[in-house]
Amino acid sequence: MNKLTIRNATLEDCDDLFLWRNDPLSVEMSSTQSTVSQKDHQSWIKKILLKKDKEIYIGINEKEKKIGMVGFDIKPELNEATISINLNPIFRGKKLSCVLLHLSIEVFLRSRKLKICAQIKKTNVSSIIIFKKCGFQAYKEDSCFYYLFRV
Repeated sequence: MNKLTIRNATLEDCDDLFLWRNDPLSVEMSSTQSTVSQKDHQSWIKKILLKKDKEIYIGINEKEKKIGMVGFDIKPELNEATISINLNPIFRGKKLSCVLLHLSIEVFLRSRKLKICAQIKKTNVSSIIIFKKCGFQAYKEDSCFYYLFRV
């Protein structure tokens, strides 16, 4: 069994997050479908780590390797958070996404009691399956996305 631990992201994770964000599959599955510059990414991460309405967790395996990230965009006025996940490309296909997602949600819910929602491209079948395995259900859809919430 793969043992994972979850920790908060730090500035030291900036380069890894940048590489994962600009990986071709990540770009294809993102809502913007565009890459970001390293300068813009560095500026973004510095701002985001200070915000109270954003949480980013990093999953670490037993060999101290970063396997991916889970982010929560918190909307206190709606009593909800939108969740996203991005795996380190070298760990894709190793059945770690569901574990990473589940553990990150557990950590997040220890300090916040919010409804958790996800927006997933219809073509991202792997993510849809993973989110459903972690207790999410679809509540609406449009031409591009499924919208899910965790029950």
